[in-house]
Amino acid sequence: MKRRNLSKGGLEMFARRKIGSWVILFALVLALMVGGLCLDKGYAALKEPVHLRFASFAIGGSWYIYASAIAKLVRPNLPEGSTIDVLPYQGGIGNPLLLKRGKAEIALSFLPCSKWAYDGLSPYKEPIKELRALVGGLNRPHRVGVLIRKASGIESLRQVVEQKLPVRIVTAQVGATGQAVAMQVLHAYGITREKLKSWGGSLEHVRMPVAMSRIKDGFADIIIHNVGYKEPRFSELCLRVPIKFMEISKEMRQKLAEKYGYMTGLYFKAGEFKGIKQDIPAIGYPTGVITTKELPDEVAYIITKSICENPKDLGNAHASLKVFDPKTAWKPEKNGIPLHPGAIEYYKDKGWMPE
Repeated sequence: MKRRNLSKGGLEMFARRKIGSWVILFALVLALMVGGLCLDKGYAALKEPVHLRFASFAIGGSWYIYASAIAKLVRPNLPEGSTIDVLPYQGGIGNPLLLKRGKAEIALSFLPCSKWAYDGLSPYKEPIKELRALVGGLNRPHRVGVLIRKASGIESLRQVVEQKLPVRIVTAQVGATGQAVAMQVLHAYGITREKLKSWGGSLEHVRMPVAMSRIKDGFADIIIHNVGYKEPRFSELCLRVPIKFMEISKEMRQKLAEKYGYMTGLYFKAGEFKGIKQDIPAIGYPTGVITTKELPDEVAYIITKSICENPKDLGNAHASLKVFDPKTAWKPEKNGIPLHPGAIEYYKDKGWMPE
């Protein structure tokens, strides 16, 4: 074998190269080890199968699609034999109650519903302090809409109060999120069923198809409800009947946001619905994933990670999920209630949430 003839300088250079190579190799191995620990932190700690019930809403609706897509992402990251059953109930108001009663382990929830439940605000009879958030801001937020039939000649709810107009108002049925939202808006303006009746008006709580028909057929003047971006039923309403989208005043928006947890800085966009010629400021709320403090930290970590690391898959499942930003999913204004410790750990591991 031919020997290398190295000078003293050559030996030093050779040694430095060798040491440098080992340092680089060690750093790469360490990075992979740390990365692997972070990646599989929750999974590694789980030994037994996990069985989860995921509360959503009616089959075929957006929430059922959301929950099904999320369940599909989470299942492969749970121990073998684990299950996630997507429940086609109870919706915005009911899902926090399912968690409280132990009828579900995780649930979709509107931002304000989570806050109302946690704080014990109406329609909840007592605080549900065990609620915890996992992921906030999943979708494009619904806006609180006060839609007025133009033929009524009414311009605003303030006008109704000041002039004691005999206005006919419809909302969703009692127990629906939209009905709770409508009552909060009406109360903020000082409008009650008794006052409306004394002015010759009325307030009806009916199922949404009935409420929409009331407006279309001229048997109601105002409908108050949560409105999704370019939501088809409201698009159809605006095509059938000239509708005015009332702007809730800045002062009132702030008041409602502070008390009930609504997001500010939202808009009904110009051209979104027929008759909207310029952006109209609004309040509203996105959907999030919530649980209780009883959910093991490892499971919470896995669920949060599975959602946040697959935004493209979520967007492919439903168009309204395309706006989901995992880096801001931890923020208080997107959740309304405290984060679960397992979710906090994930967001801090990613460097998105400050220590």
